[in-house]
Amino acid sequence: SFTINQPLLKNLALNPYVMIIDKSQSYKTLCRLAGGRYLNYDLDSKHHLNIFDYPLDQVKELEGEIDPDHISGIILYLGVVLANIKDNRIEETEELDKALIQEAVKQTYRNCVGENRVPLLSDLKETLLKKADDKTVPSQFQAICRKQAEVLKLYTGKGMYANLTDRESTVKADNSFIVFDTSGISDNDKKAVGLAVFTISNYCLSKAKENKELNRLSQLAMDEAWYLAQYPAGLAFLLRIAKTARHLRLQPIFATQEIGEFFGVKGVEAILKNTSTKILLKLVGDDIDHAKGLLQLNPNQVEKVSNLHMVKGVYSQALIHQTMRQGIVNIYPDELAYHIATTYGPEAATRDLYLNTYAPDEDPVSTLGAIARWIEDKENNTVLKPILKEDPKVTLKKADEVAME
Repeated sequence: SFTINQPLLKNLALNPYVMIIDKSQSYKTLCRLAGGRYLNYDLDSKHHLNIFDYPLDQVKELEGEIDPDHISGIILYLGVVLANIKDNRIEETEELDKALIQEAVKQTYRNCVGENRVPLLSDLKETLLKKADDKTVPSQFQAICRKQAEVLKLYTGKGMYANLTDRESTVKADNSFIVFDTSGISDNDKKAVGLAVFTISNYCLSKAKENKELNRLSQLAMDEAWYLAQYPAGLAFLLRIAKTARHLRLQPIFATQEIGEFFGVKGVEAILKNTSTKILLKLVGDDIDHAKGLLQLNPNQVEKVSNLHMVKGVYSQALIHQTMRQGIVNIYPDELAYHIATTYGPEAATRDLYLNTYAPDEDPVSTLGAIARWIEDKENNTVLKPILKEDPKVTLKKADEVAME
């Protein structure tokens, strides 16, 4: 996350349209400095994205016959929704199921166009239930439609995932720097994290298409991409982003600390082949073997990536792996960039204290001033100290002692 913060910060001068999926609240300060919009996106969020979104005037003009590329994206999304997680293993949706879902999605758009709206996932569930009760539909197909509709109960109405999957979009594209914070979703809920990352990524891809028409550069930073890559449909979507990025003037950044998990996914090599630059920080254990095989590292490169150095607050070494060249680089953040991007716990806590004290309104200028004040106080050895949460009785006693003094 620290490394990704650096190019994002440097590229702000180019006025790109920046979109970030943040799993660890690592981009909050950068977002404040850019005057961006920071959105908590989880199972209780008030911010929603509808995977079925499509310009309503075009839906009417096409009489519900949406273009195949958009339908393909929805099918991939439903591949994540309907995927079965069994014994920590993800089973992909059958091809026949996909064919029936595709037709049901098209029918759902046709049904909703007369109501002057785009569909929600609950509308697709109703379409499937109608097909399941339709006596003209072969019994095998009826059974599949009923099964799919039953699964969708978890994701529609008052289902446990419905807040992520079955709500009208509320996110407004009125800011060119937007961060989606998914840290409120438990790492153990693979399905919820995967759905959140897919939905947000799909929204970002749509924004990139719009920005291309305006001849504007887009950037998409995806923290912990492996949450999506673990699903066959999610992996296909990541590949889709990688293949279309250059055409869309989109700079995607896929990041993960779970190298073994990410590189161990069957088919991930196709994504690696479609990414121009790979940046590896220090690897240990099995991660080295995964990287060695997929990136075809030679013995010299393996030795280098195993012995990369870092001096906190000064520099971090990385192996840059490109098609025609590879090499070790030292990443030197300037002092301001370091204090903006540091994710080291004690430093992040001190930064939050300065931001809360000197920039409570979250204004970009006051935010920059607060960080500058922190740097100055460090030089003068007068840094504010975060107050740790303590037992109320202990805190009261200390307060009384201070008052008496």
